[in-house]
Amino acid sequence: MDLERLKKASKVKHGSQYGEAGVMDSIFKQLDIVPKYAVEFGSGTVDKNRGTANIRYFYDEYGCECLYFETSQNRIDKSGKKYKKQIKLETVKASNINNIFNKYKVPMDLDMVVIDVDGQDYWIWDKLEYTPKILQIEFNPTIPLENNWVMHKDENHFKWRETKCLYYGASIGALKKLGIKKGYSLVFATNRNLIFVSKDLVDIDIPLNQLFKPGKDKEIKSRTKYINKPKWINVE
Repeated sequence: MDLERLKKASKVKHGSQYGEAGVMDSIFKQLDIVPKYAVEFGSGTVDKNRGTANIRYFYDEYGCECLYFETSQNRIDKSGKKYKKQIKLETVKASNINNIFNKYKVPMDLDMVVIDVDGQDYWIWDKLEYTPKILQIEFNPTIPLENNWVMHKDENHFKWRETKCLYYGASIGALKKLGIKKGYSLVFATNRNLIFVSKDLVDIDIPLNQLFKPGKDKEIKSRTKYINKPKWINVE
């Protein structure tokens, strides 16, 4: 895996927030894989001219079958006409993720999964029984690299989630440990998202301080408060 190519690819956003789609596209090209099936939840509106869906580009470019899960009918209604049929109104939780995937007949060895629920991401991936070639997941960049922290398990977090709150999600270190346990290599980090590749395809171990430099995201810096008393769990 040419990591310098991934850095260059992150400059090509393909509709994603921080170039994640460009990175994943580069990974597939380096591995000589044409993506055929992808799932994303937490993308919001899916459209070519708005929203930050990470897998939309692969549908447009390769005809990859895409499936989105969204909790807001309003965001679905605002999505582009050709994408609406791909979006299902579902609230994904750790306790139901495998049932939802099974409900929509998702293949076990699909190409991509994108997890972005702003909170319970770690617990959802922990319970996921499916094995995508590439997995993208949001992390909490405000947590120091040396802390392997995860927010407490709370499947109702989406009801009290606050965008100015520092207490959400998991650290890069905690997610890297989970990835190793599940058979994945962490190959790239953007401002808020991590990209993992199955160790069957790429088996590398990159130091965290080479993957991510804290303090780059102005919006993250605006998170200044805790709305609930933190209950961080250390996964060491």
